[in-house]
Amino acid sequence: MSKRSKIESMARVSAVLLLGLFLAGCMPPGNVRQMYASDTSDPCNDHRQVLVETKESFTKTILKGAAAGAVAGALIGFLSEGDLQGAVTGAVIGGAAGAVGGYFKARYDKAKTRQELIAGIRGDFATDNQHLDKAAQAVRGMTQCRRNQYETILADFKAGNVDRKTALARKDDIDFRIERDRELIALLLDKSEKRAQEYNVALGNGFELPPGRLIKKPTASAQSEYKRYIALKSVNVRPGPGKSSGAPVGRLTKGELVHVAVGHDADAWKPITRSDGTIAYVYTSLIAPENSEQAKQVLAKFDGKAKMPNVPERKMHDAAREKLRSGGATMLAMQQDMQEELLYLQESTTWLFRDEFITALLARTNS
Repeated sequence: MSKRSKIESMARVSAVLLLGLFLAGCMPPGNVRQMYASDTSDPCNDHRQVLVETKESFTKTILKGAAAGAVAGALIGFLSEGDLQGAVTGAVIGGAAGAVGGYFKARYDKAKTRQELIAGIRGDFATDNQHLDKAAQAVRGMTQCRRNQYETILADFKAGNVDRKTALARKDDIDFRIERDRELIALLLDKSEKRAQEYNVALGNGFELPPGRLIKKPTASAQSEYKRYIALKSVNVRPGPGKSSGAPVGRLTKGELVHVAVGHDADAWKPITRSDGTIAYVYTSLIAPENSEQAKQVLAKFDGKAKMPNVPERKMHDAAREKLRSGGATMLAMQQDMQEELLYLQESTTWLFRDEFITALLARTNS
């Protein structure tokens, strides 16, 4: 590449980065706190505020990451393809996915090595999964709290402590609050999924990088000390070069990207550097260089993109999110059940509501 071409490429990268920053600056701040303001008169307020806090924490990271998407993309493109044109391509991709994946850049700036970068992202993912679990617990508590409110209306009306009009007004207030609760749960489910996508993109970017120290300021002459290989099938990895070295210490999935230090092209067992920095070995015929025809045939089954290692945080997220979704469904079912028990409050106050009719309905609710 000529000197002039390199300068032009750098200019294009800068333009993309500036555009990414401009677009990020246009993003409106979240207003979930205003939408679901704390109401100390609501017996269930503490449960709701747990959901509000969880939602706010999701929004903050997404906004923080938006400004860095193009920058992260440029770094990934450069380090993956080894030239400035790769940086331009990466910047465009990173900018397009900035709101979801730009969080990566903030982590990248803090980390010194790929191992530290990936560990930091996984740690954040695990922390958010704990918050999501806590939100699911809050929904269960909120559901019981709302049920108690409904049952208190029944008890007060039966005891003659309130008239029908007052009881109905209280019921309508609870109905409204539950609708707001369910709106908040739906928002959380949506944001938690976007949050998981953000972490998946960040982890994918991290696994794309070569092992070792992170390059903070790429130069045109920078070269990676590792070659990129693709697993041709799902295989075990060993602690040493040979089956006799010991039991498997891990496993690669078909299509997974691995990094092999340069200088091992002729080795029968290739040393791969794992995400935690440890070295493991895989038989050479079971992996192939990323640009080889063998690797391309495998990657064609995955839309041409290499797979990244499985991490337990993904399953933890899916489990926590399902608990939250199930909690929302339970709340809806509770509301529907209580609507049947409170149906008589919706009836007309005409001659149909004779004393004996009311007595019969009350008896039914207590049966």
